[in-house]
Amino acid sequence: MRPTRNFPLLVGLLFGFCLLSGGASDGGTQAKRGGGLYINWDWPPVIAFDIYNVDIDLSILNNPQTSNVLFFSTQLFCGTPMARTTFYFGLQTNVQGRGKGCLFSRWGTKDLANTRVAGTSDSWSVSSPTEGGFVGIRRLLNWTTHRYCLRIRSLAGQDDKIGRWFGFWVYDYNTGVETYVGALRFPKDPSGRYPCIMTEGFGSFVEHANPVNSPLNVPLWDLAVGRPTANAGGYKATKGNWWYAAPADAWQNSDIWADGKTIRLRMGLNTQRIHPPWGIVY
Repeated sequence: MRPTRNFPLLVGLLFGFCLLSGGASDGGTQAKRGGGLYINWDWPPVIAFDIYNVDIDLSILNNPQTSNVLFFSTQLFCGTPMARTTFYFGLQTNVQGRGKGCLFSRWGTKDLANTRVAGTSDSWSVSSPTEGGFVGIRRLLNWTTHRYCLRIRSLAGQDDKIGRWFGFWVYDYNTGVETYVGALRFPKDPSGRYPCIMTEGFGSFVEHANPVNSPLNVPLWDLAVGRPTANAGGYKATKGNWWYAAPADAWQNSDIWADGKTIRLRMGLNTQRIHPPWGIVY
């Protein structure tokens, strides 16, 4: 994988997913992973360090095979001009071998005291020493061919001496049901300033984690991503630029393109690569 502009490098994220999501081990076939689709989001400069909540609309257009590990995630920073922490949130087809669900993780700590689970039998926390250490929240959710909103919110009134808590919710527009996934704490910087979500390095992506003998063995997943918004809709992304996993000619059965005001992402099976890397200006 390669970064573009200010999108963080995603190599650590891929391997973190494989370690803690039930993905197959490498087995010497790392080159057989691929086909990733990536979007970098631009935002108004005025909110560079001033986001308290983020909403991303995601329409799932088919139900993919869940024996493999496919995921849609958004990765970004939470911090201040002095310090920052990388985190991601999203959906996965097979969470640690237990089925469809949600993921919310941050780097920079292995301490589970920085996690809060939903308190249900289908939710749990994870900790790993890989990539400098990270912790996360997982919750099963039998998502389907509905339209969803993936929401990150700061937990009002719950700042403490260590940092600020942010929670993750998934809202189903079709049923009106909102599912709480859990929360993570992000540290204050050395000056004592509390962190906010940052616009730098704000990107969404779809990847396939399992090694396969042929790209044709990757299950089909078809998605449409809406324009991200922040601070209860007060701010909106101004542009989305997308590209394919490098080398772009390695896996041809993935495609990404503008469909009105949404961005379509499709990968797997007999998908045809029709559209070049491009962008959308809102």
